[in-house]
Amino acid sequence: ILNDKDKIAVWNEITVMQVLNGHPHVVEIKDYFEDDENVFVALELCTGGDMFNSLIKQGHYSEADAARRCRVMLEAIKYFHESGVAHRDLKPENFLFDETGEVLKATDFGLAAFYKQGHKFDLPCGTPLYIAPEVLRKFYDEKCDIWSTGVITYVMLSGRLPFHGKTLQKILDATLEGTYDMNHPAWDAISESAKDIVNKMLTYDPYFRPTAAELLEHPWLAPNGAPTSPLVQSVFENLKTFTEMNKLKKRAIQMMASNLPMEDIEKVKQAFERADEDNSGLLSLAEMRKVLERLKLEIDEEELQRIWSTYDVDENGEIDYEEFLAATIDLSRVRTLENIKMAFARLDRDGDGK
Repeated sequence: ILNDKDKIAVWNEITVMQVLNGHPHVVEIKDYFEDDENVFVALELCTGGDMFNSLIKQGHYSEADAARRCRVMLEAIKYFHESGVAHRDLKPENFLFDETGEVLKATDFGLAAFYKQGHKFDLPCGTPLYIAPEVLRKFYDEKCDIWSTGVITYVMLSGRLPFHGKTLQKILDATLEGTYDMNHPAWDAISESAKDIVNKMLTYDPYFRPTAAELLEHPWLAPNGAPTSPLVQSVFENLKTFTEMNKLKKRAIQMMASNLPMEDIEKVKQAFERADEDNSGLLSLAEMRKVLERLKLEIDEEELQRIWSTYDVDENGEIDYEEFLAATIDLSRVRTLENIKMAFARLDRDGDGK
C-alpha cells in the first residue's frame, strides 16, 4: 500500500466482495487483515483456469459450451446489479473455474463501484478490448457490464474481436464508433439465435441495451437452446491464438514492470498530485509536460503526442490519474530497450532468438 488512496481502493474492493459474498458464481472472500504496510486478503482458491483457457483445454467446443458460460456471466451480472454494484472490468480473465473445474466464478472487483439507480459514472476504467463506448465518453452506468459480456461472447463464437486495430488507439476508435459485423466466415455456421443475443448485448445506446435479467430470458440461453455440434476448427484455433498472445503480452509487461522500483511509482503519484492543484483528478497536456519535467523524463513532442492521443480517448484534453499512470509508465523505463530485451530473453527459454 503506497498511500491513503491505495488503501481506500483496497477496502472498497473488500467491501464489494463482502456484499456479494455467497453467490455461487462469485469468488468468495474468506478473510482479510492488515499490518502497518499491507492489507492481506484471502480468497477462495480457483485453480480450474479462466473462461477461455477452459475451452481451449477441451480441444474443441460448441455454441452450447459458449452459451453456458454466457449464462453464468449474466447470472453473476444480474446479482451484481441487484446488489447495486457495477463491476466495470469484465473480461475472460476475470471469470475463473473453481478447483473442480465445473463452477465458473467472477473475480477481481478492483474497479467495481456501488451505485444507485439512475447514477452515471464519469471515471473511465476497464480493459480496452472489452470497454464500452460510453465508458470512453465518461458518462455511463452499470450496463457497461453487458457490453463487455457481449464482446466476450463475440470472441467465444468467432475467435475474433468485434472492434480491432493494429494499435490500442485504433481499437478504442473502433469501439467509440461501435460498428462491427458478422461477415467473417467464422460466423457462417453460427446460429441466428446466437447472433441475436450478441447483437442485443452490443446495442450501442445503453438506454436500449437489455438488462442481464432480460437477456437471461433469451432462447439461446435456455436448456438445449444452443447447438451442440463443435464449432469450425478455425474458431478454436483463432481463440487459442488470441488467448496465447494476450498471455505473452501480459507476461512481457509484467517482466518489464518488475524492474520498476516501488519508489518510482510513488514519485509518479506524488508528481500527479502536485500538478493537480484544483484536486479535480484531471490533468491537461500542458500540466502533463510539467509533471514529466519533474520526473526528469525527456520525451520528444511527437512521442508525447502519440501517448497522449492513446490515453485521452474521448479527446476532451484531460486525463485522470489512472490514464496518467499508464501513460507515464508507457513513457518511462518499463519500455526501454534494456527492459524489453530482458523480457524477451526470459521468455525465449531455448535461446534461439524466436
